[in-house]
Amino acid sequence: MAIPKLTKAGFKTSKRSAPTSIDFRRRAPPIMICCLLVVLTARKLTQLYNLPHGPTLLRGLAKDTNRETMPNLSSLGFKDPAPFERLSSLTWELHEYSKMSRQSSTPPADRTRPRLLIAQTTSDFYKPLFDIGRPLNQEYARVHSHDFVVARGIYLLDETKNETEASVPESRATYNKIALLSYALRQGKYDKLLILDSDAVIRDFDLDFATYGPDPRVMFFGHPVEAHQPANNWNVNIGVGLWNLHQDLLRPTWYDWYNRSMSRVYHGMTDEDQEVLHDIFREMPDESRPVRGVNNHFCGNEGALIQHFMRMNHATFAVIEESRVEIMKAAAQETMAFYRALLDSGNNQAQ
Repeated sequence: MAIPKLTKAGFKTSKRSAPTSIDFRRRAPPIMICCLLVVLTARKLTQLYNLPHGPTLLRGLAKDTNRETMPNLSSLGFKDPAPFERLSSLTWELHEYSKMSRQSSTPPADRTRPRLLIAQTTSDFYKPLFDIGRPLNQEYARVHSHDFVVARGIYLLDETKNETEASVPESRATYNKIALLSYALRQGKYDKLLILDSDAVIRDFDLDFATYGPDPRVMFFGHPVEAHQPANNWNVNIGVGLWNLHQDLLRPTWYDWYNRSMSRVYHGMTDEDQEVLHDIFREMPDESRPVRGVNNHFCGNEGALIQHFMRMNHATFAVIEESRVEIMKAAAQETMAFYRALLDSGNNQAQ
């Protein structure tokens, strides 16, 4: 909004008397205040629709101590700034492969390609599986010049009960997917976010997930839990999910997901992130729900693009079956061997 200026004729006055210098001095302060309010209002609206860039994190394990540079969620139309503030309780490891100048299957100089962040989080329980899949997923990010980030720790703690990471069950880490989404939004420079559970590995290096799912109306791509369900059904597995960060419903959905999950924490309910997100998806109109199930792409042991080695029996949650570890290890090794020439070429150019 442009700031109003004085015309050559001065202020509009009555024809009966010309303004005196005293009149100008009386009128100037209110006019200056109005102009200032106009400028501040315009800046506020700009902040509401544009997330500021967060601080750039260095590659390696580091706590984000620049909390004063984080955008205030109140300036984005939300009351509670906690989704961003709680990010400092996690340890972040960021690899900025998008800044590398080497040659790759998709050069970093291609500004027309959406910017993708690949993100993972893990707990001590899932570390054996994470250690198998993480190197492969990170190699995929390097080959395609996408940023890759890992978050460790517990995102949602009940400060009213003086909870610490050591005092809560590892199941609380399930809410860390919300942290990954919060991180991507806070950074403000990514177009898409690919979240991978600790037990998921990318199998297809020929496909660039930055250009997967070009329909801007879709907010989330995931594997349908039940066969033969409608493509936009709410019942999708969120352990592997591709998020469109610019879809209109993304921010309200993310913020609602955080608030409902935090409510479960405060009320001592079972830790469950997928059920909460399902409730949000289910409340959306069936005909316009921005969710897409992708059969045979993000599914379990037979995923064509990403394999997700989920536990088959909920009763075995306390133990990771040795067969599950061996199957995942074999899949990762097979993929590494298949793309060995591509990976070696990239490593040589990086050196």
